[in-house]
Amino acid sequence: MKDDRMASIVLAAGYSSRMNSFKPFLEFGGCTAVETVVKRIKTRE
Repeated sequence: MKDDRMASIVLAAGYSSRMNSFKPFLEFGGCTAVETVVKRIKTRE
């Protein structure tokens, strides 16, 4: 039996003093950085 499960760890940290926000939650292209990474991981399943 083949097991196709996969686990991922998303490393996201840091506060941007110039942007006055938490970097992983900054939006670009309509999504946050964290959302973009998670979506890309999920499409590889």
